[in-house]
Amino acid sequence: ARALAATADGRDVYVASRESDAVTGFRISDAGGGVPGLSRIAVERGRVGLDQATHLLLSPDERFLYVAGANDDAVAVFARDLVTGTLTWVESEQNGINDPGDAGAAVAGLDGVEHLAISPDGAHLYTFAGGAGTIARFDRDTATGRLNWREVRSGSGLAVALDGASAATFDASGEHLYVVASNANRI
Repeated sequence: ARALAATADGRDVYVASRESDAVTGFRISDAGGGVPGLSRIAVERGRVGLDQATHLLLSPDERFLYVAGANDDAVAVFARDLVTGTLTWVESEQNGINDPGDAGAAVAGLDGVEHLAISPDGAHLYTFAGGAGTIARFDRDTATGRLNWREVRSGSGLAVALDGASAATFDASGEHLYVVASNANRI
């Protein structure tokens, strides 16, 4: 296992395996005697964006799960059933591919994508490719979970090194995005 995402109520947890190129969902229940029980509720394989899955991210409303697939240079999008926790594939956005289903151009900036972040308002998904030193921005349809590529920024374009960009978080206001660039030894 490489990454996990859990629902706020702690009922469902999703695990990414970069070895088996899969996302597996589990329902956590009380097995009695204070021991938690796990039952598998979802297994997704064979989708673009799951090859070397490195990061999982639930949307703020927990209706969608986003997966960073480093070897695919892609992001896979799954709808999540709020009652059962099961997953349904929505789409994948892949580096160098122009998705005819949206108004964005050919996707760029996902070469070796490792990390994802969603803006606090849920309107944008940001991807971080540490090896390439890039941050890509997608508009996010909050009703369908679909992504629409908008732009890619590199460290040189921002006048700061982004080599190894591998983690990020927004401040409480959503105005500032903090990025860890481990190879550049910067925040």
